[in-house]
Amino acid sequence: MGTRGVGDDCAPSYTLSQGIDYEGAFISATLAKGWAVVVSDYEGLGTPGLHTYMVGPSQGHAVLDAARAAQRLPEAGLAADVPIGPDETANVEIRKWGEPKAFSFEPKQHFDIGEANGLMDFETAARLSGARFVVLKGALARLERALANFMLDQHTLKNGYTEINPPVLVRDETMYGTGQLPKFAEDLFRTEEGFWLIPTAEVPLTNLAGDTVMEEADLPQRYTAWTPCFRSEAGAAGRDTRGMIRQHQFSKVEMVSITHPEKSEEELERMTGCAEGIL
Repeated sequence: MGTRGVGDDCAPSYTLSQGIDYEGAFISATLAKGWAVVVSDYEGLGTPGLHTYMVGPSQGHAVLDAARAAQRLPEAGLAADVPIGPDETANVEIRKWGEPKAFSFEPKQHFDIGEANGLMDFETAARLSGARFVVLKGALARLERALANFMLDQHTLKNGYTEINPPVLVRDETMYGTGQLPKFAEDLFRTEEGFWLIPTAEVPLTNLAGDTVMEEADLPQRYTAWTPCFRSEAGAAGRDTRGMIRQHQFSKVEMVSITHPEKSEEELERMTGCAEGIL
């Protein structure tokens, strides 16, 4: 892996250890402390393989836009029956259980009920942190904790998962390991020290198997965790501005299974069954 500085205002280059080469396209880009780090395959350097460029702030956003436009990642991991579409409107319903309850009155929104009972405080949360936060109080805070404990107990005591209490601040390569980077960089929070706040416990749980060689006899490995999750919701401007639907911070119980590729479909159905059992 080689390095090369680009531009008059570039900082000393360094090698970025994470990246995937696919048909010579740019495949990863992120802004780190004002500098754009771009990984690509560029034969003009004379050294085949991946190379890292440090591009100054004046060029950073243009390079990022070009990199994102050129991204072409392999789709080998997709099952043949997974539809390819522009957004969630192309999703296909596989199955459903029960029917939505019909009310003889106009049901209230969750935030109307929460605020009326003094259990949700969006005004104080906005004063503390800004929009898309909430303070849960009393019985509702206790209910959230109880639901998480119920789910964790169900998954660990009955479903065979190992409970994990992972870090919620992770490094660049950890986010690349689950595909959050580079595509979802704008939807993530990043500290000045270079750590990313996890958008889901899937990130650290999946990376427990990163950079390791596992014996097939040790599979599957099943993990569960209850963690705070952080999302900037950059693409949700004007959507779900009230309530708890699109929060910058929320808690979630996650399940992750590490299994043999030939058994992934079977494991997915098992995991789905575990989630359905909660409901």
